[in-house]
Amino acid sequence: MKADIIVHGTSGTARIIPAANSSYALTESFTLERGEDNSTLPGRELWTKEMATISWVEITEVEFVNGIVWHEPKPATCTATPSGFLLISGK
Repeated sequence: MKADIIVHGTSGTARIIPAANSSYALTESFTLERGEDNSTLPGRELWTKEMATISWVEITEVEFVNGIVWHEPKPATCTATPSGFLLISGK
């Protein structure tokens, strides 16, 4: 199984979080695949190259183990917005 996603966010050079679309907007594409041990898809953490903040994540395609492929209908309808909370390890 694999999933293609697009992460939408803003550049770290902005030093602000824009309230609307701006020239600081970025996207990065990822393909998440099952490991060889047939474990679940990685999904706890995503590291981006140039983004300081992630605004939303779009799932564009999912390929299931039986070969069936799901494509996102247009406009983007399969999205998720990350929580604004930062998890800090407790002692």
